[in-house]
Amino acid sequence: MDDNKLFIKSIDDSISDLINMNRKGIIRNRLSLLEVHNLRYFIPGTKLNFSFPITILVGKNGSGKTTIMKSIKMLSKGNIPQNEFFETEIDDGGFKNADISYEIDDSNISFKRIRKNEWGKEGIIPSNINIVYLKTKSMVGATEKSFLYDDIGKNTKQIQKVEYVIKQSKKISQNANDFSARKKSYYFNDDAIKAVNFIIQGNIKSIEFIEHKYFSGTWGTTIIFDEGVKYTEYNAGSGEYVIANIVNNVQNISDNSILLLDEPEVSLHPGAQKRLIRYILDVIKRKRLQVIVSTHSPCIVENMPSDAIKCLRKIPNGKIVIDEHVQYQKAFVELEADLTNKKHIIVEDKMAKMILEYVARKEKIEDLVEIEFYPGGASYIKTDIIFPYSKTGVKNRYFILDGDQKPDDLDWEKLCDDNSLKDMIIKVAGTENLRWGINANRKAGRYDEELKKTLARRFLKFYKNHVFYLPMSIPEEIIYDENEIKSTLKLDVLPVHDDNKNSKECLKYISDTIGYSYDALEKHLCFCFARNNTSENYLWINSIMNSIVNAKD
Repeated sequence: MDDNKLFIKSIDDSISDLINMNRKGIIRNRLSLLEVHNLRYFIPGTKLNFSFPITILVGKNGSGKTTIMKSIKMLSKGNIPQNEFFETEIDDGGFKNADISYEIDDSNISFKRIRKNEWGKEGIIPSNINIVYLKTKSMVGATEKSFLYDDIGKNTKQIQKVEYVIKQSKKISQNANDFSARKKSYYFNDDAIKAVNFIIQGNIKSIEFIEHKYFSGTWGTTIIFDEGVKYTEYNAGSGEYVIANIVNNVQNISDNSILLLDEPEVSLHPGAQKRLIRYILDVIKRKRLQVIVSTHSPCIVENMPSDAIKCLRKIPNGKIVIDEHVQYQKAFVELEADLTNKKHIIVEDKMAKMILEYVARKEKIEDLVEIEFYPGGASYIKTDIIFPYSKTGVKNRYFILDGDQKPDDLDWEKLCDDNSLKDMIIKVAGTENLRWGINANRKAGRYDEELKKTLARRFLKFYKNHVFYLPMSIPEEIIYDENEIKSTLKLDVLPVHDDNKNSKECLKYISDTIGYSYDALEKHLCFCFARNNTSENYLWINSIMNSIVNAKD
């Protein structure tokens, strides 16, 4: 089998498989809940629910992803809290009164800090639980480790380090059959080699994995790749070494284990990141794994279901909250991801997306814009997409909503008037109850009114500059053309029903009555709309899209 065709299922198809397997109970998360109190900067009572076989922890630097991973790692066999959360004279760690609790295999376990570097435990961790923690940042080959970290002599020059490595490397090959306490060696099996080749798009014939103590008496890992020519990790790309390590661990992991992947994107280009996730999804299905990934990479977050994404973020008071059931587009906002130089245009339904794509192709600006349909409706887009965008300062996201969403009598000159902010927010968003994320506890007499006003003005300014409207109430009104419909369906008179209320319902009724594909009719009308590019509605849309393309972010 061609190595690069080993994992033929797309991410979307694999996600669909996992959804079905999860619903049927074929895959069941062993760790279902993590709750923390007084742990570093997390808000007391922060909960993290694990409801999908793969969980993606997304957040900026310092948002607590590593703390969560360490908290889960504490459940490893033989591990103790002090190994992960220890305190020194110069760093108390933020663990005073810390309490971490878990639900695992329907059992409750908790760790509580008693005093400095002393924790207590309640409950019994299942004896058959297996947790594998892979931290790609610590995956350093034996040669680099010797160069960078081992002290082979005082004030050693680089040439001396090179000569030392050359000398010691001879012992690795000379002691090929040495399985003493100084060396452990084995070859990857065919499946592991195929997995590595798939991810890095390589043509490797064999991989030898060698753990040894030949460099300064400390353990290190040398990997020998054979592509017809042999080379070690020192002359391989760092991504090859990382992937070989990940695959080595994943191939050998036992079924029903918990796999922790800490920033697997390190040293990997976007294509390799996506193929790595395809591989991980495949292994989840085969080995019934629960996988938890910590990442900064949009490539890993992209297209993941909302059940899988947990967004860790700091609110203005410095505390950390975890947003669950997050759309991957919203996670991009938290990552401040600017994936391309394209202008991203977001619409609220598929019909609007189709119309804009036809206009973009007609005007030859399809390479300059990315038109995206966000499900959930206009209200969701306003409160959960546009509002977060306004807080992060993202520039190249624009919205074209249906014409019925355009607020009436909105006087932008009142933006400076504090008394008008509430009414303006309600007119624009449909509600004042946005997730302001401010330091607020009315019972305790805390409510940062000034910060709320600042966020309100920022939202309204963003809305003014980044939100546009289609020329008609719904997209179907834009393309509805009775003459084109009659010509296409070869009809003299269109079927009419008394209950027809709008153009969308008319199209559906005509399609059902005649037996003509509704989707095909929509596409044909979009094509005709773009072909006849002189109508008032076409010029309106073209003007909006050109203003977006030419906007200076």
